Amino acid sequence: MSPVVPLPSAGRLKRRFKSLVAAVANPGVGMLAGMVGNAARVPERSFWPFEQDPDSILLVRFDVLGDTAMSLPLAFDLKERFPGASVVFATTPASAPLVKLCPFVDDVLVVDAPSLTHLQSGWRPSRWQTALQFVTALRRQGFDLAISLYGPLSGPIVGLSGARWRVGFDGEAAPGNFDFAFPGGRGPGTRHEIDWVRQLGGRPGGDLPSNLIFPGRAERDWMRRELAPVGSRRRVVIHPGARTGSAKLWPERHWRELIDSLAGDDSVEVVVTGGSSEPAAGSRLLAGHGEPHQNVSGRTSIPQLAALLETADLTVSADSGPLHLAALLGRPALGIYGPTDPGLSGPFGPLARTIVTDLPCHPCYDLRAPAICPFGDALCMEWITPSQVLREIAATLDSEDSD
Repeated sequence: MSPVVPLPSAGRLKRRFKSLVAAVANPGVGMLAGMVGNAARVPERSFWPFEQDPDSILLVRFDVLGDTAMSLPLAFDLKERFPGASVVFATTPASAPLVKLCPFVDDVLVVDAPSLTHLQSGWRPSRWQTALQFVTALRRQGFDLAISLYGPLSGPIVGLSGARWRVGFDGEAAPGNFDFAFPGGRGPGTRHEIDWVRQLGGRPGGDLPSNLIFPGRAERDWMRRELAPVGSRRRVVIHPGARTGSAKLWPERHWRELIDSLAGDDSVEVVVTGGSSEPAAGSRLLAGHGEPHQNVSGRTSIPQLAALLETADLTVSADSGPLHLAALLGRPALGIYGPTDPGLSGPFGPLARTIVTDLPCHPCYDLRAPAICPFGDALCMEWITPSQVLREIAATLDSEDSD
């Protein structure tokens, strides 16, 4: 179907630049990885390609907060399977504070790998020099196992890591990067991303621990000191923002109508969260509503946000990192979904729900570029009404009260 409104020129340029980097770099990196890899070739596919248990494991994913959160179950699986192994997670500066909250990760390596494919910075030699230094440091550590969790950047880094075994999905990296490749790749219509990633550890569908993400004592003390729940009110956390595409956003007027209804209920306390650039939006949404309702947009670190979400009776958001974080903390979570497939990347867990508009073009987000509606109207989000969301909130809170 041809789009009625094309992507903005900046979006087209960014997509073309990333595609060019991938087309030029990935095959060459795959060939180089095949030549410099330390592992013996796997003679045939098997459930697990090891003759002995690994002592050191490297997990690699350079992604946004929500996708990184949904990779953490693999660290749990590997610790369960290989209790004596050290698990190291390589990720971005933005996602590193979240990974450090996972007790099944022993160390976190931080590198801004995505900047290599950014139009504004990918041309700078200093970026590539940093990447080379990072790969060199990985090779010195001599990992037994390196796993690419997702993406065109993590595959080549795993391929060049020098690990004894290099594992990933064959649809997500050039031949030569992996010694053992699981068939396929992540995308709409496949199983949920958590189960998809957990295949790499051999336990898709297993139960998750209650402490997969564990805010520390300092964050919980901050929570009790700064944002203690008010009386017996039920706390509803609202996160109106969403990264990776404007089509994921629910209209601000819808959020305002929903918050007006919630704030008018004497049994509810509304807390609006957001990033460092979003305090003004939070203030607009809570205009006219004073205590006990609060806008903490831009005021919380990721660990503090986790401590806040841990106290929520319900978190409501579009497809965002805080939504996934709330669900993985074992708290009720309600996702408002338009371009993304909730079957692939919805909030995960028994207390998670989603609201979706049934349109023929849903889902349209294919993970390769920001979610921008090709028709220019994002009706999949527009047509989800505040009254629908309010009914789901009431049903969730009522079910929590009856438990």
